[in-house]
Amino acid sequence: MKVLWMAVVGCAALALVSTTDAGDKKSIDKTKLVGVWQSTKSEDLPPDALIEFTKDGKVLITAAKDNKEFKFGGTYTIEGNKLKTSLKFGEKTHDETMTVQTLTDTMLVTVDEKGKKDEFKRKSK
Repeated sequence: MKVLWMAVVGCAALALVSTTDAGDKKSIDKTKLVGVWQSTKSEDLPPDALIEFTKDGKVLITAAKDNKEFKFGGTYTIEGNKLKTSLKFGEKTHDETMTVQTLTDTMLVTVDEKGKKDEFKRKSK
């Protein structure tokens, strides 16, 4: 169970961004990020994990493993093309910065600090 949480956290912090060229500092549109995103390709997140970004800077991750649902949340901020998350797991906090490679109305591609790439499709807005 602990391994699943660490995997989800790492990916989520996810898992929410991807790299661009070093010189590319364009800002992402926060309004496009708001909504629910479903994991479609990830090294760490379980299939069909959901990540919700709210207008007020909150993030909620829902994942299932072995017929058990896990939920945890935290906050996020955007600085340029960087997505910074701070996720709470009981008394522990996990902070991560990701780069948003692609963000459209229907697709989100992120790369974390370790180079792991995650892809998501919009579930709802």
